[in-house]
Amino acid sequence: MDKKFYIKQLEKELNSIFNEDLIDMTDYQNKKNYDKSNAFKSRALAAYSLLTLADIDPIQAANAVVDGISDNGIDAILFQKQKNILWLVQSKWNYKGQSPKANELRSFSSGVKDIFEFETTHDRFNQKIQNKEQDINSAINIGVTIKIIVSHTGDNLTSNCLTVIEDLIKDINNDLKEIAFFENFNLDKAWKAAYNRKNYEKINVEFELKNWGMISDPYEAYYGQINGSDVAKWWSKYKYKLFSKNIRNFIGDSEINEEIKKTLENQPEVFWYFNNGITVLCQKITRKNRRKTRDTANFCAEQISIVNGAQTIGCIGTLYENSSEEKKDEIEENCEILIRFISLEKCEEDFGEKVTRTTNTQNKIEYRDFIALDSEQERLYKELRTINKKYHYKRTAETFELNHENYELTEATVALACAHSNIQLMIMAKQDITKLWSNPSKHPYTTIFNNKVTAIDLYRKIDIKREIESIMKDIKTKKVLVKHGNLFILHLVYQKLPKNLCDIETSERDFNDYKNNKLSDLTNQIIQLLEDYLNKNYKPNQMWRVFTDIQKLKKIKSLILAELD
Repeated sequence: MDKKFYIKQLEKELNSIFNEDLIDMTDYQNKKNYDKSNAFKSRALAAYSLLTLADIDPIQAANAVVDGISDNGIDAILFQKQKNILWLVQSKWNYKGQSPKANELRSFSSGVKDIFEFETTHDRFNQKIQNKEQDINSAINIGVTIKIIVSHTGDNLTSNCLTVIEDLIKDINNDLKEIAFFENFNLDKAWKAAYNRKNYEKINVEFELKNWGMISDPYEAYYGQINGSDVAKWWSKYKYKLFSKNIRNFIGDSEINEEIKKTLENQPEVFWYFNNGITVLCQKITRKNRRKTRDTANFCAEQISIVNGAQTIGCIGTLYENSSEEKKDEIEENCEILIRFISLEKCEEDFGEKVTRTTNTQNKIEYRDFIALDSEQERLYKELRTINKKYHYKRTAETFELNHENYELTEATVALACAHSNIQLMIMAKQDITKLWSNPSKHPYTTIFNNKVTAIDLYRKIDIKREIESIMKDIKTKKVLVKHGNLFILHLVYQKLPKNLCDIETSERDFNDYKNNKLSDLTNQIIQLLEDYLNKNYKPNQMWRVFTDIQKLKKIKSLILAELD
């Protein structure tokens, strides 16, 4: 996780939501700009934690901020009367991504304890907190759930910090009913909240099931027949968003999908018999009418995602969109689809992922499709989205041009494998790239895709790869060499790049300057050294075998890199 990247993105999010009209900064009017900016970020982060966790609007969140001199360690206070929750927040903004220190949390702990003695301790607090006296007294008097929040730009709290918080929680609960709970709202949670706030769309649908049934134990689920026109309309409205939890999107034209469309178009009345059906995960499902009959019933499913049946929905959706009204009526009249809705409301946290994986192992799934379940791929997708780049890691029918705005899994895999010092990864990428995807939980996949890979690191390495490929394409006299040795050349170039070229510390201008003006010299030098060595030691018809022999390549690599030093 690149803290600097996340902190910069979070800073943009805070600036876009809050400003000095919302966050009171009057006490910093005569302070230095740096101090004022840092205080604003800390206060905005406190507000943002409440915006996220308490599900309130920006104005309410900003009004909860009480940070200032004599705040007694408390930076925000929010009382939600209807929910019966009192939120107490300490916030620390640190550009270096450092977590709060234990002494800071001791001050917070002392302030929280004073809150519960507010009638006698109110003079220990600043005016902002005293203005919340009615809320504080109301919360104390009625007995509430206490949410203790530490909001910061670090990772996990130190053991000393956790001890301070644990002692505070224990002191509040006092071995009685638990009313106090702690939330570590760190950089990771704040950034994810920022991403979800901008990109997440909750899909709720209402529908009718025929010949329906239900399972209540161990997990709630409903199944039955749904009309084809209903799911077609889902597609028309939401498109690929329906498949956010699936391991692949609708992939468009394929032999199987063409057969699905033929059945829909020519024999919609038998589609139910030929199709495996659809599996839908949802956060909650409710039956709207309570008639005893199982013939038909109306339902509402919240926050749905199609985890099996993307091809079915995509096929019927695209056909329906392009059909005449007569054909749409025919589909509505004759096409029924087997469907099941699984509610995750009372399931363990990873149950949805298990359903996704097991339901899809029944179909023809490529290794790369299972990579779509890896959290690192989703993280990279989200990071790249925040810098206006799109990372296509799921197979899809969506067409796109590979350019400075679009990157995809195969080229990302090749770039990372070749950039790694382990030459075996480059050989695997050359011989059979699917070996690098065979198991997303272990080597070699986790060696190239892990939490150390950042968005900037990824797209820059891909940009380097693209530029080198362009250079090699223009070489007309060494076609055999660049054909068989392309990835080995790429591997050697990566090893000699400036150390921080792909890091966030290197500006975009400096990166592009190197890529456009210096990379070609290094690449051509390596190609020439490689050609000289091969011509001296091997016959032309032996060249391809050289690039499959790891021991030979290790030797050549060592010699060429030494020559370049």
